[in-house]
Amino acid sequence: MPTNNSVNVGLAGSTGTGSFVGSAAPTFTGVPILAAPSATSLTFSSTSGLIGTTTNNDAAAGSVGEYLSSIVLIGSAVALTSGTAANVATLSLTAGDWDVWGEVYLTGNGSTVVQLTRSTISTTSADATYIPANNRSLVNSQAPGGTLGAGGGYVFALAPCRQSLASTTTVYLIALMNFTISTCSAFGKICARRVR
Repeated sequence: MPTNNSVNVGLAGSTGTGSFVGSAAPTFTGVPILAAPSATSLTFSSTSGLIGTTTNNDAAAGSVGEYLSSIVLIGSAVALTSGTAANVATLSLTAGDWDVWGEVYLTGNGSTVVQLTRSTISTTSADATYIPANNRSLVNSQAPGGTLGAGGGYVFALAPCRQSLASTTTVYLIALMNFTISTCSAFGKICARRVR
């Protein structure tokens, strides 16, 4: 039985001598060495490599950076019942990790007397519960009890909150107002960007 077997390493530009005998290993010479990359930064491409953009287009659905929004204008404002939370706008978000934020505008008749205003982002419909949580953004205001006045109202900016979703989920922009005498309504926008 032969103990000296030839070795074919299959590397371009390489040669070898020796044999596998006991613990001895063949030696190789002429193995090409790869040069270190010369690039010191990454270049965005919209088709390959690190996906990015150098213009004002939108990220594809499912891609990091995907942006969605829903806007309800004053002409379509949602009528509020005192002390009852109402959905102002909604977004359907697919599975993933999202940052969600919004703005709520509360308005009413000039003679409306306001005691409390609240707006929130939640995955539960018409839920204005005053509970801090990672997946909620909430603004609460104890109003002085005066009238709104002509053209008066409140504006709330809701800070981004994380929505880590395992499946497609509806996220709600919610308003609540305690008031007497007259009418109140809410409008605004909810926005989301996929971060992962």
